[in-house]
Amino acid sequence: MAESVLLTGVAGFIPSHIADVLLERGFRVIGVDDFSQGSQANLEHMKRNPRFELCEGDVRDQTLMRSLIQRSEYVVHAAVRGLASSVQDPLIDLDVNTRATLALLSLSVERKVTRFVYASSASVYGSPSRIPESESDCVGPLSPYAVSKLAGEQYSMVYHRMYELPVVCLRYFNTYGPRQNVHSIYGGVVSIFIHRALTGQPLVVFGDGTQTRDFTYVGDIARATCDALTASNAEGAVLNLGSGAETSVTTLATEVLKLINPASSADAASSIVYDSRRLVDNVARRCADIRRAAGLLGYKCKYGLREGLQKTIEWYRTQPDIHDRDLFKP
Repeated sequence: MAESVLLTGVAGFIPSHIADVLLERGFRVIGVDDFSQGSQANLEHMKRNPRFELCEGDVRDQTLMRSLIQRSEYVVHAAVRGLASSVQDPLIDLDVNTRATLALLSLSVERKVTRFVYASSASVYGSPSRIPESESDCVGPLSPYAVSKLAGEQYSMVYHRMYELPVVCLRYFNTYGPRQNVHSIYGGVVSIFIHRALTGQPLVVFGDGTQTRDFTYVGDIARATCDALTASNAEGAVLNLGSGAETSVTTLATEVLKLINPASSADAASSIVYDSRRLVDNVARRCADIRRAAGLLGYKCKYGLREGLQKTIEWYRTQPDIHDRDLFKP
């Protein structure tokens, strides 16, 4: 019988791709989501798979979570309230991102799960002291969301040390790909650029465009997350998951425009406008040191930026009404 993975936040952008990989690898997936952030559309293609079970519910519901974890050998905890909502309502962020994580860790100890993988974020670094950013660098969260992600990491490590819970914490860098929210101001710059380019709108860059990020294709992130469930030497580790490449936002915008309309590549600069406003996560540079993940997980990105953008653009082009319908929540 297939081993079961409890995957929280399953209807979200990244978790839905994690579910795809888990099913491909023969696991049974018990997915839970309250659909406050995620979308049913992200799950439609897997609902007929007999090894996929969807439970609509809140990760804060301890009765529900206890019943689900009792049928699970592994946990991937990826449910989250995002950066924008954490600024709007930090108390909900605390409740969902931190308290629910702590409660799930306690249930995992009780259940004696084989592995607990916690989806964290590069936002814990704040403004980096050096590039590339290493797991041993100092952290300095700049938003309630980043604070909650760091708290989840710390609780995970405490439970590993106190109760020998086999945990792995993964710091996701700027992940992009199919199914990403086209409306989110924070975190979804690739999907927003593609959406605007496909609909003939200028690409809006917040800041001067020289700020850099480590853009990583979601398929690479999903595979590495699943690898962390079974990697023998990864227990107790905190690992960066990124591409290891630094790209400016202006370079990203130009690349998107060139891929969508090669004939107008010479005029790409005229389709980019700059806006000085950016209130949260306004860091100048971001780039992952991925050597530890390479050593412990065998991690290596399959897709470079151009290849990942091409796959993402192709997906958006197969969704003719995506720009008009309410597919994604902000």
